[in-house]
Amino acid sequence: MNEKDKVVCNSAFFFIGFSAAGKTTLAKLYKNYLDKKGYKTFLLDGNEMSDFKILNKYDGFDINSRLKRALDLTHLVNWIKSQGIIPIVAVIGQPLDARNDWRKNIDGYKQIFLKCSLNICKQRDNKNIYINKNGSNKSIIGQDIKFDEPENSDLVLDSSLNEPNQLLDILINHRFIA
Repeated sequence: MNEKDKVVCNSAFFFIGFSAAGKTTLAKLYKNYLDKKGYKTFLLDGNEMSDFKILNKYDGFDINSRLKRALDLTHLVNWIKSQGIIPIVAVIGQPLDARNDWRKNIDGYKQIFLKCSLNICKQRDNKNIYINKNGSNKSIIGQDIKFDEPENSDLVLDSSLNEPNQLLDILINHRFIA
């Protein structure tokens, strides 16, 4: 195995933050960057995994169901890594217990937190996640469910102050991967 393969097998990037913070946008930009550098990558987007029923919904979007899905994601990420592919994961960030599990059970886990105020995320909300049309609790992280802001991220990026390509430059310059 050459040096580049060692890096590939020992990396998993988790982009976390509120809905509409820019996780998927930045994850796609980073995936394209790594692909052009010759790395094998696989994007796991929370919304796409939900749409394609990749992870069990359990009882919906309540905190316990979110935690169960997050723990299931650990197995999926490790399986992808076992094939020499870099998983790039764009998810809300889930409960603190989930993030702790990811850090403990995924070798090479790198947490990139996209910090952005809830008000700005609501303004960007192109998926209408934050609109509560019928007045019911939608179990939205940061709105209906408390979000424990990460204290031990490997990188914190302020997506309210920077454009996606600026965030990508900061991420690349952080040199997770040479």
